[in-house]
Amino acid sequence: MPGVAVVVPWRGGCPHRERAWAWVRARLATEHPDWEIIEAPGPEPWIKSLAVMPAVERCSAGIIVVHDADVISAGTTAAVEEVRAGAPWAQPHEIVHRLSEEGTAAVLAGADPAGQPLAERPHQGMQGGGIVVLPRVVIQSIPLDAAFVGWG
Repeated sequence: MPGVAVVVPWRGGCPHRERAWAWVRARLATEHPDWEIIEAPGPEPWIKSLAVMPAVERCSAGIIVVHDADVISAGTTAAVEEVRAGAPWAQPHEIVHRLSEEGTAAVLAGADPAGQPLAERPHQGMQGGGIVVLPRVVIQSIPLDAAFVGWG
């Protein structure tokens, strides 16, 4: 069975996101102790590809989970299993619910994410954002595009 690496494009500096990432990292490590977690620092200006792709090249896992630092999804394990079964890629979420700082603080304190205050209206997720799971060979042959500069 191919190993799994969670590659997290990341740059610190925002206390709100740093708290979220610490919580997400601990959750990933607890739920998936056999998955490698790789923090992938990015350049200024932010170019997600230039954070993710060098980390992918350094690891040896057969399955890559590109995972934003402030995202959770109950479907990540199922997405990994879909890729193990032969899917070319899988995304474990459809609708993005972006919590407010207050909502995030409540979740970090142990509250259920459902029903927490949101920073914006829920919207359709995009491939490549949030969480996407791919075989290593796919992300190496069709890398993230370095022409996308900036956040969001």
